[in-house]
Amino acid sequence: MMQGSSIELRRPDGSRLMTRLVTYGISTWRQEDGSLLYHGDPADPEVKLTIAAALHDVPAGTQLWLVDADS
Repeated sequence: MMQGSSIELRRPDGSRLMTRLVTYGISTWRQEDGSLLYHGDPADPEVKLTIAAALHDVPAGTQLWLVDADS
């Protein structure tokens, strides 16, 4: 997964929409010694995505699928 990757939105009504990944990341903060801390389960982190789509294009229940560049 990289910035600019193709993402397919699979909406609850069965329709699909292609878009792109703009940014992604996890929430961390830096301690005084420079180390980063993450609050949560590192085995199952919450990854926040920003995609190039309007909010009304992504209703509740929409699945985001990373599209393989070779497909």
